Amino acid sequence: MFHDRLIAFGGALIDTAVVRVHVGTLALCVALAGCLPMAVPARLDVQRRAARTPTCDSKAECDTAWNEAIEWVSQRCAFPIKSESQFLVETDGPGRWPSTSIACRLQRNLAIAPGTEEIQLTPTCGNWVDCTPELVYLQAAFNDQIWDALREMRSGTASAHE
Repeated sequence: MFHDRLIAFGGALIDTAVVRVHVGTLALCVALAGCLPMAVPARLDVQRRAARTPTCDSKAECDTAWNEAIEWVSQRCAFPIKSESQFLVETDGPGRWPSTSIACRLQRNLAIAPGTEEIQLTPTCGNWVDCTPELVYLQAAFNDQIWDALREMRSGTASAHE
């Protein structure tokens, strides 16, 4: 029976079952490699958006963006807000390992330029292997929403002056 699966190849005997497994593995690798050109730029875009901290230009703009940020934290972080001040918001958590739930710390910091502030989210979880969702995706989603709110405020201000 075993000898029925053997073929001669260059003076060596090769098991055809092993060849079929390797061909299947090779086909899977080639198929997955086709996804890499799409996955790598997408991941880089998420990392770029996650690193772009929202910055507001006036007290009124910063107050509105800060309120939007607090609302975002209360809706998307896994734990309830435990402390809230004019410049810092923290949720409970994170849970102990292996918890993958996200805890959040929100800070309102003076930026480099006079009169500007940054609104920075620092998400964490109790699992050093994996968080749900991944922290970089959560950070990017937060930054996107706050930047969108700032753009909307700025375009509304620009329209009102015209």
